[in-house]
Amino acid sequence: MSYQIHTTIDAAAMSAQPNERTIVCRFKNPARTIAVNIPSEAWMQMEEAVSSPTYRALLGDVLEAAAKSIISAYYTNTYDAHRVTVSSIPPAILTPAAILEAAAGNNSEWLTKDELAEAWKTSATRAVVYDAGKYAASQAYRRAYTRFEEMILKLAGKTSSYKPDELDVILAKLNEGDFETDFGRFVLKRVKTLQERPQTSDVDMSVL
Repeated sequence: MSYQIHTTIDAAAMSAQPNERTIVCRFKNPARTIAVNIPSEAWMQMEEAVSSPTYRALLGDVLEAAAKSIISAYYTNTYDAHRVTVSSIPPAILTPAAILEAAAGNNSEWLTKDELAEAWKTSATRAVVYDAGKYAASQAYRRAYTRFEEMILKLAGKTSSYKPDELDVILAKLNEGDFETDFGRFVLKRVKTLQERPQTSDVDMSVL
């Protein structure tokens, strides 16, 4: 069963089921709009893993952008290749795993270790988390800050793994001033992907 492409948003909305989301894509040359109803499973999985309403909304937008990119690429590539009207989208390219993978960072949006390190230095998150006085006076704080910085920088590694509570700390400490920066968007996408790859942690992060 394929996902039907609707030529109007209203038509898609009228046929959408309770467990579906309507994804809208717009194109130029020629100008046109398409809408596709797809299962909400990827969003449901994300909401089960993320407790904060703020981060749910942000990650929900990330997943929607990923679904749009998949649909747009398929629609454009198919049309360009065959010059025929594209009437449906194959479900195989819009599985939860495919959407999550796209949301996790297409290589065009990936930050290398050096790029992430530079972005971290100037981030709003570091400006809030780093306290020079505490760093000088408290060994526990130094250990926690050092581990937190390591956790941030390790996000650039494509095989990195984290314990769920470490990812919770990253989300909790990510300052809202970074929500619209390349740094913040990259962190949010990577956290979503890494939630399924646990590892242990022996540093008390509550002292931050």
